[in-house]
Amino acid sequence: MEQSRLKVHRRKIYVDGQAFTALSPRPDEAPRLIVDPDSESARISSDQVAANLLGQLCWAMAFQRDEHTFVVIDAPGTAVLVVNTDLSTPTPAALEELRPLLPWTTESEGTVVLNTRSLESAMADEPAFYIAQKKDGIGHIKHLHRLVKDAAGLLVIGAPAVVLKSWAVQLSTPDDARPTWFATT
Repeated sequence: MEQSRLKVHRRKIYVDGQAFTALSPRPDEAPRLIVDPDSESARISSDQVAANLLGQLCWAMAFQRDEHTFVVIDAPGTAVLVVNTDLSTPTPAALEELRPLLPWTTESEGTVVLNTRSLESAMADEPAFYIAQKKDGIGHIKHLHRLVKDAAGLLVIGAPAVVLKSWAVQLSTPDDARPTWFATT
């Protein structure tokens, strides 16, 4: 992994009567994702560089503590949201109101640096990481594709923190089996 700090734009948005913080990669660093929301189960495909970045974003969201915060990746055609469902999940109405705001036309309110250094540690000792995951009650999570779904024309990757961490390691480690909803091109 090349970086343990990731700069993202931060925007405050108001949808469905609530304030949300939307974090999004800088345009020059955003992963290039191909989204297929119409398949039997939604799928994303891209190269290893984009998989690494998506892994970092999943990891960062696993450690997010602020309610009503999510990551938005403007993929061509269908934007992707990464949501920590332990905190909150945007309502269908919020997603309906968010969709017309994308791609972003408003300026960001600044940048936030997400520290993903602990992802490198998890990758360096994967056996210990997966043992800890099993203690947390997570078994074979790569098949939890039901947590990735099309909603209001957006692809929502919404999972509890423990699942987001496992997906982050799987996406960021080239020799690991990918989650079933992601394919490396």
